[in-house]
Amino acid sequence: MAKKTYKEVLDKTNEWVDEWAESIKKSFEEKRRVDNMLSPSRPTLERIEDQARYIYRAALFLEHASEMAHQKVIPVEVAQKLMDAKVGQMLADLDYLKKFLMTDDNEKK
Repeated sequence: MAKKTYKEVLDKTNEWVDEWAESIKKSFEEKRRVDNMLSPSRPTLERIEDQARYIYRAALFLEHASEMAHQKVIPVEVAQKLMDAKVGQMLADLDYLKKFLMTDDNEKK
């Protein structure tokens, strides 16, 4: 078996790196193509999930404020003010979420 020269090894390595880079490029192009076909796309889904988490946390806040008022940890009036403020934030969050959910396809339904 003949020994390979440094240049031959380097050339073969560069070929593998080029093939690997091309493979990754094709993979990302395919993901982008599929994302563009789907509505909502993957990046939009991540925003929808984040917004849903905000709304869920706000709902937990409402539950805790109510529970503290029932247990007389805080006055009912204070709990109501907290809950009113949080509901206002939730409504804004829901409007923001609705923007991501309403696509041309979904508006027709």
